[in-house]
Amino acid sequence: MEENFENGKKSFYSDDFDAANKFFMEILNSEGDDYLTHYYKGLIYEIYFDNEKSLNELSSAIDRNNKFGEAYFKRGAILEKTGDTAGAISDYTKAIKNGEKLRTHISTVHRCIRQ
Repeated sequence: MEENFENGKKSFYSDDFDAANKFFMEILNSEGDDYLTHYYKGLIYEIYFDNEKSLNELSSAIDRNNKFGEAYFKRGAILEKTGDTAGAISDYTKAIKNGEKLRTHISTVHRCIRQ
């Protein structure tokens, strides 16, 4: 799993999202069900403008690690984009409680509240 995961991350950070997705799919299909793999797949689907699949993958990441603040924050951002302000605020709050830097994201929470 580790080799495929590292190859997937390298591909992701090289903007080769199709290759990254293949590595991550291989992990999920044969090697295990890891929260970080779902997280990266969620990021890829967001890049491809597929909010539904992105939300599903980010939710899978959170289901596997409910202390993963980054996944809550990213899911909150997508919920905000899709008009689910209450869901976004909930996820932003959980992101902050689970380690996301308050100073970095507090303006995002305030923007949602003002809507």
